[in-house]
Amino acid sequence: MNILIKSILDKSYDVYMLDLQINGFATEDFSCNFWQAPQDESINSLNSYLIKEEVEQYLATVITSSYSSFANNLKRIQDYSNKFGNGNLLGVHIEGGLITSLGVHPPEHATALNYKEAKSLIADFPGLIKLWTICPKLDPQGQVTRLAQDNGIVVSYGHSNASYSEASSAFENYGVNLVTHWGNAMYIMKDFQQRNCSDQDLSKLDTETDGGIGLAAYQNPDIYCMAIAGSQKDGDEHIDPRLLKKLFEKKKDKMILVSDAVVLRPEIGALQGGLVSLGKHAQNAITIGIPEAAVRKSCAETPKKLLKLGVIN
Repeated sequence: MNILIKSILDKSYDVYMLDLQINGFATEDFSCNFWQAPQDESINSLNSYLIKEEVEQYLATVITSSYSSFANNLKRIQDYSNKFGNGNLLGVHIEGGLITSLGVHPPEHATALNYKEAKSLIADFPGLIKLWTICPKLDPQGQVTRLAQDNGIVVSYGHSNASYSEASSAFENYGVNLVTHWGNAMYIMKDFQQRNCSDQDLSKLDTETDGGIGLAAYQNPDIYCMAIAGSQKDGDEHIDPRLLKKLFEKKKDKMILVSDAVVLRPEIGALQGGLVSLGKHAQNAITIGIPEAAVRKSCAETPKKLLKLGVIN
């Protein structure tokens, strides 16, 4: 049992792990993919697995797709919640639909979602959507952002090639204070390699202003950062361990670890998401020298605070 889980199980701490980004997961015993409208049995199996992994609550994540696919996936999750109650499936994180940096998101739908469709999804599935990741460049007047916020949905910026000035203006104008998997599928600065950082790259993070949304989020003290603490061993290292450590040092109490767990699709042949549970990502962070207390906070208290679930003291 790892150090973090020991602390979580110690009743004196009274904390739990909350993962804001689970696309699905697969083991030898089950497969559950929220991108493909999973059946009740698959979701039940995932929930049981996550409880064993000490992830007591999470957001099911659906990525960029057609409006009809979004609606179908949301209905499947809503039907499950109506049948079994909230349990550890807290709600949905919509990741995309209005993005400019794709990653593994399908390009044919990257800019397809419009205000009317976003409004319909929110109205048709009240209270289900808890978090929505978009690129500020594709919502320049803040219509979708304000619509989501007015309905109690936390907006995060991500999958974005927005410039430093565009991002800074959007943070200020629309009150968005969160970015999704910092360093991945977002512009940081020219020639910056987030998985193989040089010492020069790391030092520039604190001095440069000629960059993108990643740099703007890093330098703005009010912005919370979700991040993935994968590893080379597990085949899901998203950012250089030294970079992750620097991010924790910079952001202090504004870090949120997520697993971004996925059902691996070998045909893609590229980095797709996390391949282990949040507990393992947390242990990866501790192993590279990030203080246990900071890691524990990033997996429990801080994401709970962002979703306005109250804060554990």
